[in-house]
Amino acid sequence: MAVADFNGDGYADVAVTNGSSVANGPGDLSILLNDGAGKFLPQSRVASDARPVGLVAEDFNGDGNADLAVTHNAFSSTNNVVIFAGDGHGGFVRGSSIPFAGSIQSLQSADLNGDGVRDLIAGGSAHLWVLLGFGDGTFFQSDASYALDADVIVTGDVNNDDREDAIGSGYGGTAVLLGDGAGHLGTATFLSLVPNPTYPQGWTRGDFDRDGKIDLVAQMARLIYTPNPTEVYELQAMLSDGSGGLHPKITTVSEGTSPLAAGDFNGDGKLDVLRAVRTGGSFTHGVNVLLGDGTGGFSPFGAFQDLARAVGAVAAGDVNEDGRADAVISTGPAGDLLLMLGNANGTLSAPAVVWSGEPANNDRSLSLVDVDQDHHLDLVHNELGFAGSPGHLRIWLGDGAGGFVLATTIETVGGEVAVGDVNGDGAPDLVQHDTADDSLNPPASYRVFIGDGIGGFGGPVESPFVGVLHGLMDVDGDGRLDLIAVTSGFNRVALGDGAGRFVAQRDCYTVNNPWLALPLDLNDDGYGDFVQSDIFGHLIEYLGGPGGEFLDYGP
Repeated sequence: MAVADFNGDGYADVAVTNGSSVANGPGDLSILLNDGAGKFLPQSRVASDARPVGLVAEDFNGDGNADLAVTHNAFSSTNNVVIFAGDGHGGFVRGSSIPFAGSIQSLQSADLNGDGVRDLIAGGSAHLWVLLGFGDGTFFQSDASYALDADVIVTGDVNNDDREDAIGSGYGGTAVLLGDGAGHLGTATFLSLVPNPTYPQGWTRGDFDRDGKIDLVAQMARLIYTPNPTEVYELQAMLSDGSGGLHPKITTVSEGTSPLAAGDFNGDGKLDVLRAVRTGGSFTHGVNVLLGDGTGGFSPFGAFQDLARAVGAVAAGDVNEDGRADAVISTGPAGDLLLMLGNANGTLSAPAVVWSGEPANNDRSLSLVDVDQDHHLDLVHNELGFAGSPGHLRIWLGDGAGGFVLATTIETVGGEVAVGDVNGDGAPDLVQHDTADDSLNPPASYRVFIGDGIGGFGGPVESPFVGVLHGLMDVDGDGRLDLIAVTSGFNRVALGDGAGRFVAQRDCYTVNNPWLALPLDLNDDGYGDFVQSDIFGHLIEYLGGPGGEFLDYGP
């Protein structure tokens, strides 16, 4: 859209670019003249080329009338900038055309060489061009293109030297190009934007500052422009104040990471974090433990232990009952389940293979929980199908000395799994939504596998419900576990009936582009809450209440 007085009556008029309903079909421009009373007259249309995008209104030919310059980005060699000369009465006549071989989108006007004639700066997905005006409505490309992703361009004198400069912004970052007053722009200087976009790649929960309140620890991915976008990773504790507030505390930086799990790996009474790590361009895969200091801080870097294979999921718990947390890890491509015992110095023992099976690239989760109620931790392994084969829920019973025996295998086509006692009999149950691809096929029901308390599971009991599973918690404070899910545009809760089914759905709005959600009681009121993130680094807290209703607490 561009705004200028197109008919000389002193009122601002509007021009708008219009695409075509046919791919690369001809577009046009809508001209809306102001009636002087805050409304616009019926539009007139001006034919243009395919996919008009950028639009600027200026007097390019020196006749005192506003003209239009339009970029056309048809993803072909016919991309161009076209000048439409204004007649001073709201009409336009097509004039000169400047072809471009590459993608072209944004457009801005400035007097770059100080001759009193308006010039143009055009930007695309990888380049920025300068077009110097002759003053008669024609232009020439003065330089080779500047290497800059510039989907948006603004101009102005940013360094107070009375010369027009340009700022371009796109996927590669935001950069300033200083003008020399002779029609040239200097080398792009990238701005360090603070804060840079961040988003959690994984998180875990626990009382990391030992104040009796549940906190979060997230591995945040942050984009840094240097000038090309590069991800760095920050381990960030978000400490709860017990009233719904979370207070971030960035503690350490690493090259790359995947899942997290919390546990006291050195037995000092302070929660540590197990982190799966991918280092550098070599794609070395392994784990390390970051020791907690009891205040929400962690050691800068734990000892890295190379596993020489990709890590799918991690879980932490004291499986050999020595007072220190141990790690269970699923790895690919062989599909191994590994056990690494915690040592007194916070390191992990060499990995022991619990099981080798199908490729584990599609592992969703591992959970350590006492399934058979013998006071020893057992293992729930959720594996998606691979290359057309079915997925599986495998239940491994622990012996309390670090050994596991496979007790139950359930063939599934499901996605995420949550573990909890949904029917109130004291034995853990399994809840899984019924699709293997929750990004393309939102599940239409959930399956509940009822635990018998000795390691077996019956069912499934199905509940019709749409949404991607994010966890189980008691949202409405009735002592029954409820189901939290996300679907397009909504967070959704289905209240548990205490018998293994979920009913009485409630919806509340979600963030744009939801990424992760984690259930917990943020304000100690007995109603389940959850924290949700989007891919742009926003965290929103939702506080549960009576009837399963959520309140948007805020960022």
